[in-house]
Amino acid sequence: MEIPLNICFYGVGGLGGYFGGLITSLQKDDINTFFIARGEHLDEIRKNGLILNTAEKTLVCRPVLATDNIKDIPHPDMVFIGVKSYDLEKACVSIRGIISSSTVIIPLLNGVNIYSGIRNILKEPVILPACVFLNGYISSPGVVNHQTGNLIILGKDPQNRDYDPDRLLSLFDEAGIKRRWYDDPQPAIWRKYIFIAPYSLVTACYELPFGGINENNEYTNLAAGIMKEIKGIADRMGIDLPSDIIEETLKYASGVPYETRTSYQRDIEAGKQSEDDIYAETIIRLGKELGVQTLVTEMIFNKIKERKL
Repeated sequence: MEIPLNICFYGVGGLGGYFGGLITSLQKDDINTFFIARGEHLDEIRKNGLILNTAEKTLVCRPVLATDNIKDIPHPDMVFIGVKSYDLEKACVSIRGIISSSTVIIPLLNGVNIYSGIRNILKEPVILPACVFLNGYISSPGVVNHQTGNLIILGKDPQNRDYDPDRLLSLFDEAGIKRRWYDDPQPAIWRKYIFIAPYSLVTACYELPFGGINENNEYTNLAAGIMKEIKGIADRMGIDLPSDIIEETLKYASGVPYETRTSYQRDIEAGKQSEDDIYAETIIRLGKELGVQTLVTEMIFNKIKERKL
């Protein structure tokens, strides 16, 4: 029997709750799961477990421990980071005291600079560049609703290329989590970004779900304009994206269920803190650094900022 894995899910919202819920529900003797949560969400998980609603079933997921104190967690073999980008630095600093060079970090965030952001804080552990195709959200304290998608894309850590992912990938397979592994995951991460960033910004700006954007040529053209700006940045950075990536992405987006809303859009509409940094601000900053105009992104972001006033 293999040595039990201690797996920490730092943040159990729409993404961390989905992955953490599925893996916890395996109820395997060789897996111990721990949830880091806060507030009412944590209270309800402690009382009733995490309720994960998927299209197929409802799961009641009970980790070994749910806590808001990282010091309660024993040395983790794996840490899934499922916080918002503005909490990423805090999360990395807090886990620094309980991890080692053998710990594997799997970030569940959108963005093209997540790996570097984590690596700037955590120098030794294995960090797997990753992105997720999944839409889920906390519908009420203790309850996570999964809407669409079930795919994690991940690959080798440039700093720890000898890491063997077999046990992690087998865990995904057992839990029914679709996954793709790449020696170089960066092109796949940028392919996700060229989809999610434009639609996050345009849906938030015009307060429409995916279907409302897709049926309006003006709004679709704005999304395509942001995609063009991201493609220009990726080209300058040497990221290998197909020449028809914009057409391919628009076709993919046209198949997203009509009422789907992005996490960024939901936060804007609820008046919550939002991930401006990984969407608009990253595009604008990289554009300036690399000499790529980002006029469409800037225009949309200015409209979003006006709504916040």
